[in-house]
Order: sequence, then C-alpha cells, then structure tokens
Amino acid sequence: MPAKISRNSWKNRALKRKREIDKQKIAIRDLANSRKKWRNQTLELRAEKKEFEKNISEQQKIIKNLELKQKCNSKKN
Repeated sequence: MPAKISRNSWKNRALKRKREIDKQKIAIRDLANSRKKWRNQTLELRAEKKEFEKNISEQQKIIKNLELKQKCNSKKN
C-alpha cells in the first residue's frame, strides 16, 4: 500500500498544480495578445501600403499631365 499522504502535503501538491495551471493560462493569454498585436500591425501596414500606392498613382498621373503639357508647348513653339 502506498504511504499515507498527509493533509498538508496533499494541499501543497494541489496548490503547486494550480500554480502550474495559472502559469499556463497566463502564457496562453500572452500568446493571444501578441497575436492580436501582430494582426493589428499587419492591418495597419496594409492600410499604409494602400495609401502609399494611391499617392504614387496620383503622382504618376500628375507627371503624365506635365509631360503632355510640355509636349504640347514644345509643338506650339
């Protein structure tokens, strides 16, 4: 027969197990939070990329218009 477990040692084991479970819960929560942060950063970067591409396309349109104006002016002269 196994040795009789005293009440205090049983409580200590239970508390130790509870602390381990709490550590695991905290680790899972931290991981979830880091994933949320990563997701938010990804969404922000995508938005910045779209804005950047929009600005580039607008600048390209302006450049084309200026080039056309220069061609027209050079043909007139």
